[in-house]
This record gives sequence, C-alpha cells and structure tokens, in this order.
Amino acid sequence: MSLARYNGVTAPPEPTAAGWYTRIRLGRPSAEDHQAFEAWLAQDPAHAREYDEYTKLWDLLGAQGSDPRIGALRRDLLVSTVSRRLRRGRWRAVGFAAVVMLAALVAGFMINAEEPLRARLPGWLGGPEAFATAVGEHSTIPLQDGSTVVLDTSSKIQLSFTPVERAVRLIRGQALFEVAKNPSRPFVVYAGDRRIVALGTSFDVRLQDASVRVTLVEGRVAVDRVSAPAFSRPTELTPGQQLIASPSSPVEVHHADMASVTSWREGRLMFSDEPLAAAVAEVNRYSRTKIVLADPALASLRISGVFRTGQITGFVAALETRFPLQIRRQSDHTIMLNAPPAAVQY
Repeated sequence: MSLARYNGVTAPPEPTAAGWYTRIRLGRPSAEDHQAFEAWLAQDPAHAREYDEYTKLWDLLGAQGSDPRIGALRRDLLVSTVSRRLRRGRWRAVGFAAVVMLAALVAGFMINAEEPLRARLPGWLGGPEAFATAVGEHSTIPLQDGSTVVLDTSSKIQLSFTPVERAVRLIRGQALFEVAKNPSRPFVVYAGDRRIVALGTSFDVRLQDASVRVTLVEGRVAVDRVSAPAFSRPTELTPGQQLIASPSSPVEVHHADMASVTSWREGRLMFSDEPLAAAVAEVNRYSRTKIVLADPALASLRISGVFRTGQITGFVAALETRFPLQIRRQSDHTIMLNAPPAAVQY
C-alpha cells in the first residue's frame, strides 16, 4: 500500500484518527510523524474533530472499572463495532455511535447487576480499582500485567486497564513503578496535570499539592501535560534524571540523588544539607505526630543525616543535639520547635 503525502510529508497508510492516535499517543513518534500529523490536521477541519472524538472515546473507556464483566463489554464493543467500522473507513459516524453503545451496554448491565457490584461501581460509569496506604504505611502491589507498584505513606492510586493501555492515576502521595514490558499496551501514569508514559521502566512519581516529581531509575519515560496538544513533544528522561513540574512554573529537569529519592522504600529518609523546613515536612509525612517550626527563622537551618521513617522522636532528638532549640510537646500529636530567647544567629 502506498504512503499518503500531506504538504510534502509522508504519512502512515490509512491516516485515520485511530491510526494517528495509535502512532502519536501510544507509540514512539518521530519528528517526521509529528510533522505529518500536524499536516493531516491542517488538511481538513474534520480531521481535528475526528481525532478529538476518538481521544474522548478512549478517555471514556479508560475511566471504566476493572471488573472482568465490564472489561468483556469493552472488548465486545471494540472488536465488533470500532474495529469493523474503522476497516470500512467510516470513522465519522463511529465516534459518537461507539460512545452511545458503550453507555447503553453499561447502563443495561448495571440495571441487571447484583447489588454488591453496583455498590463497588459508583455512578453510571463505575469506579476504577483503587489501592491506598495509611500514614506511615508502605504497600507493594502486584498488578495483573506483571508490573509492581510500591506505595509510600498516605498514598493512593486508581487502576484503569484497557486492551490498549495500562493506566494508573496517582491520586495522592508517592509511588515507585516497576513496569513489565509490553510495547503494544503502554503503561501510563497520570499525576496532577501530567502524563508519564513508560515501556519496561522503573520510575518514581510523587504528587504534592499541584506539583509532580518524576524520577527515572532505569529505562525510558516520556512526560507531558494531559491537556497538551497531540502534536507537542513530551519531555524524555534518561536514568538518574528527575523532572519537576507545576502549573505555575516552567518544567525543571536535573540529575537526582537516587539514593535519597528511593530511600523511603527501605524505611529511611536521607537528607544532605537540606533546609530544616523541607526536612520537617518530609518527616511529618510518615507520622501522625507533627513537628511545627514555631519560629520562621528555624526554617533556613540546614540538616544532613539518615533517619528512620515514622521515628519522629529520634529526629527531634537529633535536632536537639545539633541546634539550640526549645522543644515543647503541645499535645500528643504536635511538637513545637522554637529558638531560645537569647539565641544568636547560627
């Protein structure tokens, strides 16, 4: 089959919305792929609408629960309807029709489902499978595809595995992902406003407020905004690199101290000339008892050392030997740190 050309750029055979979605969103697009995709979008306004419909369809499918019966409905819909109509070149009608059919199938299934299933699937679409840890808890979660997720303290993920994508949303906290290789079914982590795509990779993701931190241990990941245009180029990381992104700041990429980033898996926190405010915030994540810096001047003090997670008393004792501090336990869950009245600057 000959290759189509748009504005002098070569495109894949049968350049449809489905084909471009697979190439751009699920594959490893080259610079030429991006140029060809942009040219295809510009050729006809209908192309952008078709691509948008297809993207929304897969976002909808990705939001489905992981119950095998819901999965069977998904597969039936995709195999018997979407694939057939795509082969016939009738994508303009299939986007809306597929969504309507999916809604009808799921709604009918939910009406006839037993009560325990309906209770597990809130709303007409149902909720994805979720895992969470309490404060101070770690949990290793083996996934159905052979991948593994290690959840840090007070963290939560949701799984939405489909035939074409293994999607995980980090709702809060931090997680280490050990990904089983499957090039035809990408492993994608959504955290905040970022999407992290990996193939056979080990990486750490932390979500704090609206900030996302991605650290690559080994392999390869690509990070971009969830709302980024399809033709935008994601940021690719190499092992040892860390990406920090927030809605209000430019993306930062730098080399990370890997021992420090991953030490939480062994129940340790490593600080190297860290501001005391940052160290206290990190220690507080692992304990229901919280340290409060009552004097703002203490925030800029620097601290180094290795501490056990959850051992807040030991951390406070170490501070007491290093700095002249007034320590007052205000309640069972609060420890106040203040500078002594006559303290000089240190």
